[in-house]
Amino acid sequence: MSELIVCEEWKPINGYEGIYKVSSLGRVAALAKVVGSRGGTRSVPAKISKQRLDSDGYCVFGAYRNGTQSTIKVHRAVLSAFVGPCPPACEACHNNGDRADNRLENLRWDTRKNNHADKIHHGTDNRGERHKMSKLTRESVEQIRGEYLLGSKQRDIAEKYNVSQANI
Repeated sequence: MSELIVCEEWKPINGYEGIYKVSSLGRVAALAKVVGSRGGTRSVPAKISKQRLDSDGYCVFGAYRNGTQSTIKVHRAVLSAFVGPCPPACEACHNNGDRADNRLENLRWDTRKNNHADKIHHGTDNRGERHKMSKLTRESVEQIRGEYLLGSKQRDIAEKYNVSQANI
């Protein structure tokens, strides 16, 4: 049985050179440093940074520079470090639609139009009942259409499903 060997390459994060590195597998590392304190200085070893999901489901981490914290999106850091800066009118895209998969091979810079087409293809767009403000499911829409075809009034249907008559 052959064993899969995955090579991980590390590069500095643009704007945070000497402080953080990002890997081709989407991991982030804080580099070793020496910090001053009242009793002198101490060494802080390098470590893999913790990541969390932001409100949109993207992996982010807190980056510190000159006493200021910034929240960095991991997928953008990977692309910037390995591919280069974001071209004009482009955004970071996940090839497989998984916002938590920040491997270099899963990322690319592309247009908003192509990114949206990917979301439709992967089923990760927020259309229909997946939209956070949606009140109707596909099933309820089919029921509404059936009731309307059988002669129910729009006003009555709207009241039954707790939506406006315009929605019906």
